[in-house]
Amino acid sequence: MGALGLLILAVACANLGSLLLARGVAREREISIRLAVGAGSARLVRQLFTESLLLALLGSTVGVALGY
Repeated sequence: MGALGLLILAVACANLGSLLLARGVAREREISIRLAVGAGSARLVRQLFTESLLLALLGSTVGVALGY
């Protein structure tokens, strides 16, 4: 039972990773436009980090709520 749970968790993590990669590729144009307009690299990194952190916090909150 534990091995099955770990397998499902591994598949979910791989799926999330591929979704984040696809989102990054889709946002490549947006990021290049922001750089052309004058946004700094640090600002872009901070924005992407904030979005990823918010996604992780929301996912963790939902996971804990479902686990409870």
